[in-house]
Amino acid sequence: MRKLYLIFIFLIILPTVSFSQVKVVLEKPKVDKRIELLSIVFRLAGAFEYNMNNFKSYTDVIENHYAPYKDHRLITFTKKIRDENKIAFDAVMEMAIYLDDNLNLLKPYHRWGDENVATFVYLLKAFYKDTKSRQFFKKSKNIYAEASKRFLPIYDKIDTSWFMSFYGKPPKDDFLIVNALGNGGANYGISIELPKQNRKVYAVMGAWITDDKGMVTFEMTDYFPILIHEFAHSFVNELLDKNPSPFQESGNQIFEFVKDKMREKAYNDWHTMLNEALVRASVIKYMKDHLFSQQEIEKEIKEQKALGFYWIEDLVSELEKYDTERAYYPTLESYMPCLAEAYKVFAQKLPTNSQLSTQN
Repeated sequence: MRKLYLIFIFLIILPTVSFSQVKVVLEKPKVDKRIELLSIVFRLAGAFEYNMNNFKSYTDVIENHYAPYKDHRLITFTKKIRDENKIAFDAVMEMAIYLDDNLNLLKPYHRWGDENVATFVYLLKAFYKDTKSRQFFKKSKNIYAEASKRFLPIYDKIDTSWFMSFYGKPPKDDFLIVNALGNGGANYGISIELPKQNRKVYAVMGAWITDDKGMVTFEMTDYFPILIHEFAHSFVNELLDKNPSPFQESGNQIFEFVKDKMREKAYNDWHTMLNEALVRASVIKYMKDHLFSQQEIEKEIKEQKALGFYWIEDLVSELEKYDTERAYYPTLESYMPCLAEAYKVFAQKLPTNSQLSTQN
């Protein structure tokens, strides 16, 4: 009987062991013209999150080329559907990866509404031609090549197999890093799954630091945790989406306490807040597993608390507990009921105003 039990346990933990040994292919970072094009469209449409000018020498090139087209029918339509459907942030980047290189839909994209998507795609093709976008991208190729080259040290450091091992998902994902040069300080984690293909998991990385010559540069301490963050979104978001109800009461309670800080980051509900918290705790777990210095880990924890994630250390402790009990919880999804119970405790442990003053 004991022998059978040991075999059973072995079979449970085998996938985790195998995932950690899989060499996941991660393509080198690059600029994706679909991402860049939609960023430009929403810049022209006045979307504040696509109007950051951190990489000014490049965004000036955008403005100079596209300024005559701010009244194009695509831009007018984009303003309309943005206002009516609150299309913003990651919904724009996600739409981009649902297009092929010829701006045809790879699969239906329902988030904007089917009719809006059909009209947008039709007008986007006209916009691309009318604005001579092919020439714009050709003219910008040296900027793109240099930016992606500068990102290589960060690319070289990431351990993609950790994601498979930690979340307990089979290695059926293609990881892609996109240098989104017009996005300023905004970064996004998005994914798409197509028939008979690996799911494509994108980390869309903005450009917010430049050198004394105005060229974008990528500091390891600033970009690496964010890169881990954006990849983690593609594993985390679906977990809460599948069964949010056990988290609702505690999530609402915590959100009411921190809503002002959350809304500063456009996290406008408890569901989004909890996804963000789990992603941020995952980043810290990654740092611990990869032997980052205690100083770096404490800096990350302090930053998350300053953003309003006061329970981040307790959440990291839960992830560590999960990781030591993989025989019982082979995937993070299987551990979600335990996290729901933990959140009830987190909600009761929120700091008092005096404690917040001390932390700040």
